[in-house]
Amino acid sequence: MILFLDIDGVLNSTRSFIALRGKGDRNHIDPVAVGLVNKVLYHCDTLVLSSTHRKFFADRGYGSADHLSNLELYLTDMGIKLPMYFSITDDDINSSHRGAQVHNWIIKYNINNAKYVIIDDSTDFYDHQPLIKTDPDDGFSFKDYRKALQLFGVKDTHVFL
Repeated sequence: MILFLDIDGVLNSTRSFIALRGKGDRNHIDPVAVGLVNKVLYHCDTLVLSSTHRKFFADRGYGSADHLSNLELYLTDMGIKLPMYFSITDDDINSSHRGAQVHNWIIKYNINNAKYVIIDDSTDFYDHQPLIKTDPDDGFSFKDYRKALQLFGVKDTHVFL
């Protein structure tokens, strides 16, 4: 299973910015959102960073080994527990449409039958794509977490509510 992940509006939010301002984390990453995303990633073998943050650290070439390694460190510093495989969507100058970028990644790696979920606060995706649209004011929520597990067909055995 594959998770396409955005950062702004997912792992950080207006809520976390206000709560964590001045606490040293320049991205105001919400540790609760990270924890919930990690619980989803437990069921995934691939994380694809679809966020604009994927463009960070690309001075030695977009998609190079150095670039990917630096992004992996960046994500683990946030608390993300990376699954077996890590990738990024292409830096497609012809399309800023996130749905097209996800579609192109799926075609590029020939994984048309794989289960995948997109977590993003944007809406520029195709209607058929399994999108969990987060509220940028709150970021990745418990409700979003439950929806991700549902889309993956996973029953959450950790919730007793």
